[in-house]
Amino acid sequence: MIPQGAMTRRGLEYRVEAADEFGQIAYGPTESLNCSLEDNDNTWFPIRSRITEPNDRPIDTFGNPMPLKSGEALANYQMFSVPYALDNPSIAGVLEDDLGSYDDTQWRFFDYISGNSDSPWVEGYAARDFKPGRSYFIITRKEEVVLNAGPGTTVRTICPVTITLDEGWNFIATPFAFPVHKSSLDLVNSTSNLTLRSYAAGWDITDVLQPWHGYALYVTAENAGEPIYLVFEPKATESHAQKATKIASQYRDGEWALKISAKSGTYQDKHNWAGLLLNAANQLDDFDMAEPPAIGNYVSLSFPHTEWHQPVSNFSADMRVANQADQVWDLALESTIPGEAIELLFEFEGVLPSEQNLYLVDEKAGLRLNLQSNERYNIPAMEDGLQRMLKIVSGSDAFILENTADLAELPQEFQLAQNYPNPFNPETTISFSMPQSGNVQIIVFDQLGRQVRTLVNGEKSAGYHNLTWNGMNDTGQRLTSGLYFLQMRSGVFLQTRKMVILK
Repeated sequence: MIPQGAMTRRGLEYRVEAADEFGQIAYGPTESLNCSLEDNDNTWFPIRSRITEPNDRPIDTFGNPMPLKSGEALANYQMFSVPYALDNPSIAGVLEDDLGSYDDTQWRFFDYISGNSDSPWVEGYAARDFKPGRSYFIITRKEEVVLNAGPGTTVRTICPVTITLDEGWNFIATPFAFPVHKSSLDLVNSTSNLTLRSYAAGWDITDVLQPWHGYALYVTAENAGEPIYLVFEPKATESHAQKATKIASQYRDGEWALKISAKSGTYQDKHNWAGLLLNAANQLDDFDMAEPPAIGNYVSLSFPHTEWHQPVSNFSADMRVANQADQVWDLALESTIPGEAIELLFEFEGVLPSEQNLYLVDEKAGLRLNLQSNERYNIPAMEDGLQRMLKIVSGSDAFILENTADLAELPQEFQLAQNYPNPFNPETTISFSMPQSGNVQIIVFDQLGRQVRTLVNGEKSAGYHNLTWNGMNDTGQRLTSGLYFLQMRSGVFLQTRKMVILK
C-alpha cells in the first residue's frame, strides 16, 4: 500500500524488489520503454499524480499561494506556465474562472510563435493551448489573483520530455512540478547555447527553470528544414538559480568585455556586451547572443547585424576576435517611454591592454566618451523618434582619432562660459557645457536682481551648447544699455557671468 502522503505534485516512482536465498535480486514492474537516466534504473515505474484543487495553483517555497502581480507597467508583466497536463488546456478554460472573459483593459495574455508570418506575438484566445514545457506572458490590473489552472495529471518522471522548438525565440518552461537545472536540458538538431532568459521588469540570464514560471530560449537549426527538439531530463535540482553577470567566467591576456546597461525610469535592459575574446570571431559565433523580444513599453540596447541573416537581426552580445583590437560596434538604443531620460551604465570586465583605448561615440550629440574614466552617460528624452544610433570604438590612438576626429570629449564639469562679444550690441553668443544631461536654467537678471529674460529652461543633453541672445526681454522689448547678470543653474551647480549691453 502506497501512503497518500507519498503522492505529491511531482508524481511518484516505485519498484518492487525480490531476492532469493542465493542473493539474486530482481526488480519489477518494468517500463515498456527503457528510457531511464541512470544505469539499472529501468525498473522504476511511474505513477502520474492526479492534480486537483487546491494543488492546481502556484505556490512559493513555503507552500503559500502566489498571486499574479497586478498593475499596468512593464514591471507587472510576468511569464507563466502550468507544469502538468491539463484536462482542459484552452486559454479560456485555464484563465477565465479567475480573471473573467478576455478584456484587454483588465488583463492581457501573449503567446510567442517565431514562425508566424504576421507577428510572433499572439494575443488572447488566439494563443496556443497550455502544454507542459510552454510558457506565456500575462499581465492584469486585478489584485491578489491566484490562478487555479484546473484539474490534470503530472507528466511521467521516468522518461525525458521532448518539445519541438521554432527557429528563433521560444517561450519554454519546465514540464515537471520541480525545478530543473539547464544542465538537464539537451538540444537536438541545434548547436545553439542554452542561454535561458527569465523576466522581471527586464530580461535576466538564469540557469534554473522553476515550475509555474516561464523562460525565453533562442535557437537555430543545425540542419535547415529539420525540426529542433528540446529534451528535458527529469532531474530535480536543489540549487538556487544563478543570474549571469559576466560574459565569461575568466579573461586571459588581451581579452575584455564591456557590459552596457540602459535604464529609463523603472524600465531597464541590463545584459549587453561588446568585447574581445581569443576564441571569438568577427562574424556570428557562439559568444554572440540574440536580443530578447520586447513587450509593452521598453528601453533596449542591441547590436544590429542584418548581414548575419539570422531569425533575429539584433544581438545583445557581440564579441570579436582578440588579436584585432581596432574595432567599431554599432549600438542601437531604443525607447518607447515618452518624456523619460535614459541612463547608460558601463561595467568593464577583464583588462584593456595599455596601448588600447575604448570610447562611446554619440554622433548626434557630437561627443565621444572615454569609457576608461567614465561609467555612465545620460541621454535626454528622445524627442526625435524611437531609435538613436551610438558606437563603441576600441583600438590604438590613431584608430580612435580616425573614427572620432570630428567629435568633442564629454565635458568633465558644468561650465557657463563668458559671452562673446562682451560688451555687445545688438547680440551675443552664450556657450555652456554639461557633463551629464539634466534640467538647466539660464536666466538674465538686471542690476536690481529682477529676472528679465529666460534663455533656457528645460532638459539638455550632455555636451557643449551654444545660443544667441538678441538683447531683448521676455516680452520682446529691447533692454536698455548697462550691466546685466547671466546665471546658469543645473542641480546644485550655479554660475554667474557679467554682461554689458552697449548703446
